[in-house]
Amino acid sequence: MNQTLPRILKEKREKLGISIKDIADKMGIKEKYIYCMEEGKWDVFPSMFHLKSYLKAYMDYLKIDKSLIETYKEEIFGKEEEKKEEPKPLDRKRIFTAIFLFLIFLIIILSSFIILP
Repeated sequence: MNQTLPRILKEKREKLGISIKDIADKMGIKEKYIYCMEEGKWDVFPSMFHLKSYLKAYMDYLKIDKSLIETYKEEIFGKEEEKKEEPKPLDRKRIFTAIFLFLIFLIIILSSFIILP
C-alpha cells in the first residue's frame, strides 16, 4: 500500500483535468475542504460527519471506489481517538467567582423587594 488516499484523490482529479475550483463549484463544497482531503488534513473538518460525507461525495464525483475508505480507515479516522480528551476539571476559582456573583445578584434582587414594598 504505497499510495495514500489523499494522493489517490489528487492524482485522479489531475488525471481527469479538473480544477479544485470547478469541483467546489459543482459539488457545493468549499475549496479548502477539497484541498484538505487531497492533503490528508483530516482535522480541519468541522466534524467526523462532515469529513465522511464530503469524502464519500468527492470519491463518488471522481468515480473512485468508496470501499477504499475502509482500506484507509485508520489513516483517515485514526486521529479521531486523539481528539477525545478527558474533560478538564472545572477551575475552582471560576466556580467560586460564579457563585459569588450569583449571591451578589440575589442580594440586590431581594433587597429591592425589601426597600420597595
